[in-house]
Amino acid sequence: MASFHRPVACPDCGRFAVEDYYYRIGAGYIICQCCGCEVDREAKYDPEKNTSYFAIEKRRGYGKFFLKRKDGTFSSNRLMSPLTDEQFKDFKEKFSNFDVDPENSYLVSYKNGEFETLLGSVPEDFNLSFAEYIEKYGYDCI
Repeated sequence: MASFHRPVACPDCGRFAVEDYYYRIGAGYIICQCCGCEVDREAKYDPEKNTSYFAIEKRRGYGKFFLKRKDGTFSSNRLMSPLTDEQFKDFKEKFSNFDVDPENSYLVSYKNGEFETLLGSVPEDFNLSFAEYIEKYGYDCI
């Protein structure tokens, strides 16, 4: 099935998100690069009514853990539930590992519409609204 990626505003935090859009059927999904919100839009068919429709499922995001290593590799984890003390301890331990680039790694929580940086520092563009991001980089930025 053919699709393309396009930048969109996150339906939760209003920042930069990416949509994988299946243009032939109108389905796709959105993943926010900041708060971690995820939205699935799936094409469905109701045989009893002989109609097609879209089922939309939205899952809140609660932040992001981005870990960049000194060798250039990285991992990115979206928080799909509120951050627990145990998770924070685990992220903090990973963050302090000798092979981590702490200046380019971060842990951010998102709740009640607010971001809080708990470890490291977010990149400059992280705090841009979607409109500001597009103004800076253009619409064809991914």
